[in-house]
Amino acid sequence: MSNITGGQDLSGLGKGDKTFPPFAVADDSKLREYIELSNQLPIIVLFSANNDSEQLKANLTELINQGEGRIIGLEIDIVNQPQLAQAFGVSQSPSVVALLSGQPAPLFQGDQPMQQISAVMSQLLQAASENGVTGSVNLGEEQKPDLASHIATLISQGDLDNAESELAKALQQEPNDQQLISMKRQIELMKRMGEVDIEKAVQIESDDPDQLRQKSDALLVYGKADEALNNLLDKFVAADEENREKIRNHLLELFELIGGSEPIVLAARAKLTSMLF
Repeated sequence: MSNITGGQDLSGLGKGDKTFPPFAVADDSKLREYIELSNQLPIIVLFSANNDSEQLKANLTELINQGEGRIIGLEIDIVNQPQLAQAFGVSQSPSVVALLSGQPAPLFQGDQPMQQISAVMSQLLQAASENGVTGSVNLGEEQKPDLASHIATLISQGDLDNAESELAKALQQEPNDQQLISMKRQIELMKRMGEVDIEKAVQIESDDPDQLRQKSDALLVYGKADEALNNLLDKFVAADEENREKIRNHLLELFELIGGSEPIVLAARAKLTSMLF
């Protein structure tokens, strides 16, 4: 067996609080993590394509759960992650490979009877024991990183570009997360107001939607969310159709920024609805 990468010795690592799913979905980072983890316990790597191994995965999952954390799985989609499959020299799906002390070992190709899969797993655990790889982990739902907290820290540090980049990734995973959407609007506000004289902006008297928006932004910076919303609502009825649409869009952005469940937002949304109809 050839070593894919130099492994860190994790044999003394305790279980701790982290939990691992029976099967994690691989990416470059996850693969590196599991290669290192294979110094502590054996890893089953399932190579699949277009859901062609659902029954095999179900059988492996059942056996992994029976192992109570002494063995876990990693799934690699050879269609979406061909470079990872190539690293193992795998081109056929489904295929199953073991990782032990950073080293890959082919186990079998194609679906197999449960009895045969169980025997292979037992042999893998025996080989792991003979090589001193006898650790275990907590099985359970995979814990998601606290992306919102990380992004909030970047925002508080004024690192808006990195915050925006991390936020874009987070929203791809959770496009309807209201906290992330609020952060997105917060970053946009901070960028808009970066060079604006706040004191002058709150004194703006204009019917122009962009000027109205700047005044509402400034009021928000001063913590006057209610006034920021009313500044736009008060001009909505008298505006022409084009400017109405701009004002409405500005209001919707502020709703997302302040928070859709906040009482002042609920009241402002109701007022806007009554004006529309």
